[in-house]
Parts: sequence; structure tokens; C-alpha cells
Amino acid sequence: MTHFHHYVYGNQVAVETDHKPLVGLVDKPIGLCSPRIQRMRLQLQVYSYQLVYKPGKELVLANTLSRAPDTQEYATDQSQINEEYVHAMLSYVIPEETLVVGLVENGWPNHKRDCPVPAKPFWSERASLSTAGGLLLRGHQIVVPVSLQSDMLKQIHDGHFGESKCLERAKSVAYWPGYVEEIRNLVAGCRICQFERRHQNPHQQHYPVEVPEYPFQRVATDFFQLRCKDYLLAVDYFSKWPNVIEMSSTTSAATIK
Repeated sequence: MTHFHHYVYGNQVAVETDHKPLVGLVDKPIGLCSPRIQRMRLQLQVYSYQLVYKPGKELVLANTLSRAPDTQEYATDQSQINEEYVHAMLSYVIPEETLVVGLVENGWPNHKRDCPVPAKPFWSERASLSTAGGLLLRGHQIVVPVSLQSDMLKQIHDGHFGESKCLERAKSVAYWPGYVEEIRNLVAGCRICQFERRHQNPHQQHYPVEVPEYPFQRVATDFFQLRCKDYLLAVDYFSKWPNVIEMSSTTSAATIK
């Protein structure tokens, strides 16, 4: 395929092979293939092809040419291009989460040494992993992809609540291998957490809210109790005018004060 790249790229191609087990490897989940087969399939990601088995005795022309190659015929070496393509695609085509999902759904190997390298950090947690709605879960925690871990760290650290609070916040919703150590390093390297906030409770940051385009486009509500009566407070973001509604337990009607 790479040798005849200029002929087959962009076209639907039928590839005949006398190696019958190879046909099944193309349909097998890529995360369960050996590293050598994974590299081969990554190199073929750019092509549209169908693999067809044909006995060797019927591949007369192909066998003849493969036994008498002309090394001077093609000057362009595709090997370097393929290497760059494979390394570029490794992080996008089969990220570690995709490999782990395949292992969770199809079964883990019997030994860690047979586990794909990107999925080995999850080996000790394999009994706690599951999938639901397209998400990879560790117990009740969502396994965060590598591409989102940086943003998740920022959200966990938002407010500068210190190491304990940040870890507590993270453990309730998110997981990825080594996240505890990353949070500890983040807090330890934060000047606000280590100096300015050391002897006082930090306040949650305030975020400005954009003014809506027209009244009652966006409304905020909250309940409160005063003198044994329940009230609903509603504030229009456009006018900032508060409305207090007394909630009645005996009727569905509400009185606006």
C-alpha cells in the first residue's frame, strides 16, 4: 500500500493476500492487537481498502514480482513518512482511554506483560473499571482523557482551597492515573495556596455575568424562610429587580410582594 501510495491513496482498493490470519486481524479491536500489528494498522489508516484472502497458488504475478524486486525503481522512501504518521496518530487514533475501553469490554490479558503499553497504568484498577453511555468509569469516577486533564486540574484548583479540599473534590468525580500526585504538585507550586491563603479560608472567586439582551431572558431563583413562612426569591438578570413570592401550602396561588 505504501509502495504504491500514489496509485491507491484516495481510492477504494481490494488487497489480495495469501496470509489468511491477516484478514481476521484487520477486524480485531486495535487495542487487543500486538504492537507490531498496531503499527501496521496505523500505517494503513489513511487508505480505504478491503482485505481479501486468496491462496498463494493463485497469486502467480504477485509472488513472481516479490521474488525479483527492483530496488532502483522507486526513489521515494515512504518509511520516514510512515514513521512520522504513526507517531502523530498514536495520540489521536488510539488514545489510552480507547485502548482501555476495548480491554474493559472484551477482556484483559492474563498477564500485565501482555497488556498494551498505554493501558498498563490502568492494570491495577482493571477490576474497578466499567463503561456506561460511552464513558469510561472507575467506580463512580469518570476517567478523564489526557486532552482534558489540564482543564480538569484548573477546575479542581479553582478557588485555591488547598490540597485536602482539592483532592476531596477530585475524588468525587474524576480519575486518571497519577492524578493525586499531580494535584499535590499543583497546590505545592501555587503561590496563593502556599503564602497568601495559608492562615485564612480562601474565598470563592467571583465571575461576572453577561447582561442579557432583554428582560426575563435569564432569571435566578432561590428559596428562603422568614418568620416561619417560605418564600421564593426571583431576580431578573436584565433589570436586577428582585421579586419575592410567598409560597402557600394550602393553595397553588403565589402572591408577589
